[in-house]
Amino acid sequence: MTMPIGIQLYSVRDNLTADFEGTIKAIAEMGYAGVEPAGNYGAGVESAKKLFDSLGLEVPSAHLPMPVGDDMNKAFDMAETLCTKRIIS
Repeated sequence: MTMPIGIQLYSVRDNLTADFEGTIKAIAEMGYAGVEPAGNYGAGVESAKKLFDSLGLEVPSAHLPMPVGDDMNKAFDMAETLCTKRIIS
């Protein structure tokens, strides 16, 4: 059985800054099954999720703000938008 492989997007952060959509498309074309976002969402979390979905990329975990204080709901809302249950702070 082949295990699905994902990529931590922090490792391609410079490429994402230069061309978010093109980089994500290239990642999908390479055969990755998922991505782990880390702060760069291109035009925003919602648009990033739409792009991931259109390319069949799952988001098993994401680096998000620490879910405490004023950022608690922000982190949980972002996780819900990305359809991930694992927050890495």
